[in-house]
Amino acid sequence: MIETVIPQTVHSLVCHRDVEMALLCLNSLLKFSVEPLRITLHDDGSLNSSDIEKLREGLPGTTIISRKEADQAVLTTLSRYPYCANFRRRAPTALKLIDVPLLSNDDICCIDTDVLFFRPFSGLLRWPSSDISAIFMRDYQDAYSLKPWQLGSFKAPSQINVGLMFVRKKAYDLDFMEKVLKDIESRSKQSEGPHWFQEQTCWAIFAGHVGCRLWNPNQMRVLNEQDTLDQSLVAGHFVSPIRHKLGEFYEQAKLINPGSPPVTMNTIKVQDYNFRNWARIRLARRLNRIFHA
Repeated sequence: MIETVIPQTVHSLVCHRDVEMALLCLNSLLKFSVEPLRITLHDDGSLNSSDIEKLREGLPGTTIISRKEADQAVLTTLSRYPYCANFRRRAPTALKLIDVPLLSNDDICCIDTDVLFFRPFSGLLRWPSSDISAIFMRDYQDAYSLKPWQLGSFKAPSQINVGLMFVRKKAYDLDFMEKVLKDIESRSKQSEGPHWFQEQTCWAIFAGHVGCRLWNPNQMRVLNEQDTLDQSLVAGHFVSPIRHKLGEFYEQAKLINPGSPPVTMNTIKVQDYNFRNWARIRLARRLNRIFHA
């Protein structure tokens, strides 16, 4: 008997501005994954009918959850979680923190629309051990809204990036997220950065609570200006400062044989988000800017 492999659902938050980029990047994920995947898109509230038609045509079989449908599905639950509800009202990326986990039936996988894959891969969504409940990408900085000494009783790993994340469904705890958001709100005068820093801080604190690892940064990471498409790089996260290089990497990736053996994805341990590591990363970034100025 042939065993039927059920595709893992990958969720992605998409906006009107990034529809074309979403089609490019999400199709690269589907193209190069050895394991079958299916996509569920979450409308941030800005998609129009033309956007939805493009997404349905460009990503056949994809499920699209409108903002109205999402509101109907989660707002009753959030009536018991005022800090989560408030964050969701004011921050589009809160849908990644709240809607995606609540609307996921299985383990939670979410990817941003600016993560591009370059070559075949396998084992991306595989748990390395039973004591790990979350896997994230590695950032080149600590893009958090709180400094290490502002975490209070919480702890967090360093350099968490949520451009791609894999979280055990049973580990996700809305009560815990409410507690974290309440604490961050109480420190509002100390916090800094855009709303996605706050979302990432919540995930980092969650990761420190449940145990996490990072995908091997040699294979996948947040890219910086000096990065090139080398033989080990499977995917890159093109955050805003490096977004202009996405097309260049895409063209280079066309030269890679799509039939080459898939790269087996693996993970590494995290470092603590403490003053020493925070200072080390800041110094390294400053020196890098000086030497590449």
